[in-house]
Amino acid sequence: MRRIHLTALLLAVACETPTTTTAPVATSIAMSATEVSFTSLGDTIRLTAAVRDENGNHIDEATITWSSSDESIATVSTTGSVQSVRGGTAIITASAGEVSAATSVSISVWESLSAGYWHTCGLTSEGDAYCWGMNSDSQLGDGTTELRSRASLVDGGYKWTSIAGAGRHTCGVTSEGDAYCWGFNGYGQLGDGTTTDHREPTLVTGGHNWVSVSGGYERTCGLTSVGKAYCWGRNRGGQLGDGTTTNSSTPSEVSGNHTWVSIGANGRHACGLTSESEIYCWGDNYYGQLGNGSRGSSPVPTLVSGNLPWTSVTPGGWHTCGRTEANDAYCWGRNLHTDYGGQLGDGTTTNRTTPVFVTGWFSWASLGAGSHHTCGVTMTAKAYCWGHYPSPDFSLGDGVSTASSLPIPVGGNLLWIAFTGAEEHTCGLATTGEAYCWGPGLSGQLGNGSTVSSSVPVKVIR
Repeated sequence: MRRIHLTALLLAVACETPTTTTAPVATSIAMSATEVSFTSLGDTIRLTAAVRDENGNHIDEATITWSSSDESIATVSTTGSVQSVRGGTAIITASAGEVSAATSVSISVWESLSAGYWHTCGLTSEGDAYCWGMNSDSQLGDGTTELRSRASLVDGGYKWTSIAGAGRHTCGVTSEGDAYCWGFNGYGQLGDGTTTDHREPTLVTGGHNWVSVSGGYERTCGLTSVGKAYCWGRNRGGQLGDGTTTNSSTPSEVSGNHTWVSIGANGRHACGLTSESEIYCWGDNYYGQLGNGSRGSSPVPTLVSGNLPWTSVTPGGWHTCGRTEANDAYCWGRNLHTDYGGQLGDGTTTNRTTPVFVTGWFSWASLGAGSHHTCGVTMTAKAYCWGHYPSPDFSLGDGVSTASSLPIPVGGNLLWIAFTGAEEHTCGLATTGEAYCWGPGLSGQLGNGSTVSSSVPVKVIR
């Protein structure tokens, strides 16, 4: 009886002994997407990763570690939520044990905009150039003369660092430091030594290493890497700044032996900022847009009055605005013409031959002058515009106002980086890396896929 009892006890104990289970080993990971793209900053998308063992069974309890190859471009949370930070490409990796899988994240956003008279151009974070709007003179650079109501890629396959929309032409600088222009060339504004129009980008002569370009109505100016400024095209009012009034189809150096930091051309005059924080302007001065206290035109750079320490300058059609080291804004030149004006923002419609303070005590981050209006972005990324033009489709961007001699807020509840003004329309770059335009849209210059005008910002599409 005793022996039988012990045997039964041993059997019972053996039956209660737990079975050892081996934890599943991850042998593969499948991502929910191998490629993800963003066209605005701050957006998020959730990635998931399925972890499996050697038999293809899903491992629910697997611990997944997420990482980004460049967190300045895209970040990823511990749960796989990816957020766009700036333009570029990053690799998001999911790891479990010894295995991993990756998703390529590309972020393509707008980095700069430049409005011509009835067209607009912009550069993306990849260095691609797009233009949209009127194309009767091939100013869009896509090899055609067809109007484009949404962003159209500029031909040539170049990578661009600067672009400038002008009257009926456009110019840009490539990553190699070469300048190209395209469109109407009746006065030599394409800078290739001829007056022949070109439908596609054509190399500017001279062999200079360019940093930036800026386009006026019938001329172009550019800045080289050694701080020299050159202009070319029509020069009837001395707008090339070379001391003559002779047109030039090749770059002609701006006189004065200044070291330039930036150059801007618009309307019928041009201005530049020197390394000494001074602004000089040249060309037509009928309304005082050169800012030297007179109304006499000048074929050479003339110092803007006021002894202010400047950080930027933006010429408009017949006026000019600048920003100081104190982040104050000043404008000068035309402020009234028949029934439109107010583009100086001083609360009056009086023309000024010297800089006047833009009313409002804002702290400005950037300014952009159009032909008949001005817009600015404050240090808090808020946007304001002022001025007037007697067109039924002109707007200051708030959906209501067509005239104001004081800064008024732009509508849309967006945060902004910069603005570019044209003959009647305006475009702006938002902090999300998206581009918006408003005003007349008959030529497709708003870039939203239609030819309908808008009194509030509409998103540019490509």
